[in-house]
Amino acid sequence: MALVTEIIARVARELIDKNFTRWTEETHLTNLNDAISAILIVRPDLGRTTKTDTVSAGVSKVTLPATAYKLLGVNCLNNYALQFVDIYRLNNNYPDWRTRTAAQPLNWTRNDNDEFVFYVYPAPTADATIEYDYAEQIRVEATTDPFPLSPIYELMVFDYMMYRAYSKDGQNESEAAKASAHFQAFQLALTGKTQTDKNESARIKASEAVR
Repeated sequence: MALVTEIIARVARELIDKNFTRWTEETHLTNLNDAISAILIVRPDLGRTTKTDTVSAGVSKVTLPATAYKLLGVNCLNNYALQFVDIYRLNNNYPDWRTRTAAQPLNWTRNDNDEFVFYVYPAPTADATIEYDYAEQIRVEATTDPFPLSPIYELMVFDYMMYRAYSKDGQNESEAAKASAHFQAFQLALTGKTQTDKNESARIKASEAVR
C-alpha cells in the first residue's frame, strides 16, 4: 500500500518541483483530498462502512454518524432482513406509521431529502440491534498516512492533482492545455472504472436470476 507522500513525490517529480518551490506539500495534500472527494461523489461505495447500532424501544429514527457522507443500505434488525418501503406510500396509507410498534420490524424507509437519517418501520417494542452500510467521508490528515483507496485509484488521483497544479497558471495557454489533458484522463479513467464495475455487478445479478 502506497503512502500519500509517495504520490505527492511523484507529482512533484512530474512538475519538476521536487523541492516544493512552486507547489507546497500542503497544496498537494489539499489537491489529493479534493481528488478523493471527487471520486467519492461518483463512487460513494468506496467509503463503505458497516455499522452496528442500537435502536431503542419505541424509537423508529436512526441517525448516521457525523463522519457519514450518505446512507448506502440497511441490512438487518436483530439479524432479520429489512425491506425498503417508500415513505410517501407510508404517509398516504398509514399516516400514523411513526407511532406504530412491532416485536420484529421488517421494513425501513427514508426521506429522499435527508441523507443522514432513516427509519425502522414499525418501531421495535424492545431495544434492537440494527446493521447498516454508509459511505464515510475520507480525508487524509498527513502525508505519512497510507493512501486510503484501492491502488487502482492512485493514477486517477495523480491526474487530478496534476490538473489542479497546472491550473495554478491557467491563464498560460500551455499550462491550461496540460491541466485539461490531465482532467480528461481523470474523468475517462473514473468513468471507465465505474462502468466496468456496474457491468460486472449486472452480470452477477443476471447469473443469480438464472439460477
